[in-house]
Amino acid sequence: MTQTNVQQEEPCDWHDDRLVSECLRSNELAWNALVDRYKGLVFSRCLDYTRSQADAADVFQEVWTQAHRRLGTVRDTGSLAAWLTTVTRNACYRWLKKRHQLEQRETRGHGLDELDSRASVLQVDLTEKDTRQRVHAAIAELPPRCQEVIRMLFFRQPALPYRDVAERLEMAIGSVPFIRARCLARLQKLLSPPARPPASPLRPPP
Repeated sequence: MTQTNVQQEEPCDWHDDRLVSECLRSNELAWNALVDRYKGLVFSRCLDYTRSQADAADVFQEVWTQAHRRLGTVRDTGSLAAWLTTVTRNACYRWLKKRHQLEQRETRGHGLDELDSRASVLQVDLTEKDTRQRVHAAIAELPPRCQEVIRMLFFRQPALPYRDVAERLEMAIGSVPFIRARCLARLQKLLSPPARPPASPLRPPP
């Protein structure tokens, strides 16, 4: 009777310690059951950090790759959820670091202090009709996402926190400062007067 019950028991019914033990024996059914049990926890943590379904899905895959490789290091299977949370957090930190480095490359290596100085392009007297119209016309020429960033950070009182901006645009919060800097650089370029050609010499050279 006991033998029959054991044979009929499904991996989804096993305790974590047995799941881990069977996974370490390369039991594919046990691994699938473990992933199914904790996929909701892992994905929700990924989404907390990335703020994007697509990015969260990428990090989710990385988490389980790392978990599979390091499962043998679990000391307390009773704390498997906490262990997976740590693996997930580390994977998210690596993703944020890579995203940060990518954004830095996209801004061509400018320092944050230098990039923030570009915000002075909007420190103008918007009560002046001509200036106000010129700024709004330039903003209208920016890509849609840049338009949203500029309006949320500079034309709302008070300005939205970076976390709120990240949520609305479905991006990582660490990306907001760099997107902001890039959009300001584009706006500054649109508002800058066109360069004048050099004056022609009075006489042609001999």
